Amino acid sequence: MAKSSRSITTDQVLDAAKFLSSQDLRSMQSRLTTTGKELAKLAETSSLNSLLSNEEKAVLQRAAGVVNTVNARIAHAKEKKQRDEKKREAAFKARHAEARKLALQRFPLPTVNSVEQGVEVIRVALVLNHLRVLHYFNTADQFAEKWISRARHTPTNGDRASRLRRELMFLASEILRSVEDALANPPDDDQRDLRALLDILMAKADEVRPQVLEQQSAVIESWTAALTEVGVGND
Repeated sequence: MAKSSRSITTDQVLDAAKFLSSQDLRSMQSRLTTTGKELAKLAETSSLNSLLSNEEKAVLQRAAGVVNTVNARIAHAKEKKQRDEKKREAAFKARHAEARKLALQRFPLPTVNSVEQGVEVIRVALVLNHLRVLHYFNTADQFAEKWISRARHTPTNGDRASRLRRELMFLASEILRSVEDALANPPDDDQRDLRALLDILMAKADEVRPQVLEQQSAVIESWTAALTEVGVGND
């Protein structure tokens, strides 16, 4: 049996609109408000009012009442959804802030004042790419090829040392962002403590690091040679 509009609850509206945002509900509320007013106007005060029978006017008034009743439930549902959205947004921001704080503790942004500092950025990047944390859209070979190319590229203005530093600083920031995202948005919505998730990631990184660095030794050699050649750490 069909439900009466008066029996519809706010929770039922929320369930029916679970894939809609509060803004979607706001738009729906606005349209229904206009519809209800137009139906009531047609039944009561419009220039066409005299052309309608009393029965037809009653039908329009009932329709306006149904629209207004449903609209009131939508208004309540919108307010509840707004509160829920604000809570989720606050929780999302807090989780990302904590994830970034932890990521910075383990992966502080380097100054790249030495060859070793620069090459370590490359090592970490290779390992995290292997774990599908950093630039997961690149295969290990694609990632290696890209960074070998960047080590060997000579800019037209001749300031190769500055360009290499910028490349490494950018990569370090990408490492930080990727680790933050991996902690804040783990696979399968894993809600374990962020520090525990970071410990798991670090354990995986330590486990695969020797193998990855051996497999991608050409990348490390390219960057070691490039940074040494331009005198990073000697200026």
